[in-house]
Amino acid sequence: MKLLEKILLGIEKGAEWIVTGLIGLMVINLTAAVIARYVMHSSLAWAEELGRYMMVWCALLGAGLALRDDRHVGVSMFVELFPAKIQFVFKLLMRLVVMAFLAIVLVKAFEHMKTLNIQLSSALEIPMAVPYAAVPVGALFMFLENLAKLARQFVPQKSN
Repeated sequence: MKLLEKILLGIEKGAEWIVTGLIGLMVINLTAAVIARYVMHSSLAWAEELGRYMMVWCALLGAGLALRDDRHVGVSMFVELFPAKIQFVFKLLMRLVVMAFLAIVLVKAFEHMKTLNIQLSSALEIPMAVPYAAVPVGALFMFLENLAKLARQFVPQKSN
């Protein structure tokens, strides 16, 4: 269990760095686009597309980070009306439903990825597999985070 926790911690740190870097690049990209349009009276044809793809990657990696911290929107008011044992069952069922959904998304995303290597984006002319890879990567990240949360429900954590 400790090895899996260390691996997941490494993935989380990597995701944090990637999201931080992408946000910084989005700021640079947007600034360059604004300067090009309003100062140089020219537009960067690729700036909007690049910003969109970076935003998708940030959102899907950020969803895994939000899952780690239990920051997703939920209806806890209803669950909190019940005793602790019932709450445990609700949380267990919720995690299993989310994991089933993410597994389906993961399988379908990989099926779809096979066709995207030949299609190029319009402005950047990169394979569409690059921006669309955010879906299986994000789904896998969320699946692993959910699996870790599920395991922590059953394995008591030792306090240091």
